Amino acid sequence: WFCRDIGNELESKLDEKALDESLFVVVNLLNNGPETTDQEQCVKLCSLNLRASQKALGVSSFGTAALYASNGIKHIGNVGEAWMKCPELMLGLHMTGAKAEGSIGNT
Repeated sequence: WFCRDIGNELESKLDEKALDESLFVVVNLLNNGPETTDQEQCVKLCSLNLRASQKALGVSSFGTAALYASNGIKHIGNVGEAWMKCPELMLGLHMTGAKAEGSIGNT
C-alpha cells in the first residue's frame, strides 16, 4: 500500500520537470503497489509506464523499456475494451514494447 501512496503523492506534487527527472522512481513505486480497479487511475498508470518505457528506450535501456511497456499493458485491464477507450495509449505501449523487445532480440 505504501508504495502506491508514495508514488501517487510524488506524482501529484512534482512539477513536470521534476517528474521527468524522477519518472523511473515514481513509476516503480506505482507499479509495486496494489492493483487498482479505478479506470482513471489505471489509464494514468499506463500513461506513466508508456512515458517511462519511451524514456528508457531513448537511453538504450531496452530491457527496462520492455518491462515498462509490459507493465502498462498489464495494468490496463480488459485489453479489448482498452483498445476502444484508449487507442493511442494502447498503440504506444505495444509499439514501444515491440521496439524494445526487438532491440534485445525477442521477436
